[in-house]
Amino acid sequence: MSFETALRSRLKADASIGGAGARVDWDERPSGSGFPALVLQIITGMREQHYRGMQSLLRTRVQFDAMAIDYPGKKALREAVIATIASPADVDGIHFDAATDISFSTRNGEAGGQFVFVDQIDAVIWHRGI
Repeated sequence: MSFETALRSRLKADASIGGAGARVDWDERPSGSGFPALVLQIITGMREQHYRGMQSLLRTRVQFDAMAIDYPGKKALREAVIATIASPADVDGIHFDAATDISFSTRNGEAGGQFVFVDQIDAVIWHRGI
């Protein structure tokens, strides 16, 4: 399974994210879909090498846009994402180490004609196939 598919599955399986009704999608929120929503984007992917070749532990910087129609919903989704990625797990053939360099910022705005509360989470996700 791919890193992207496994990360989405991991987030959707979390009771505070997918189990709480949040949509989880890569790159864009489908038009007309509801809230809460989580949109993921790969910012950079590193494939580092050592003298014997490619390293098996990969580093990918991912941006998560946590969106909700109210502040408490946005904050709860943000904290659930951070708690999930900050702990190691094995999902769909991918081992996730604890994420590092986790930060977030607020960028509220309008989506689909309504005001939406948005926190943008940025993290380095360490992973490898198992």
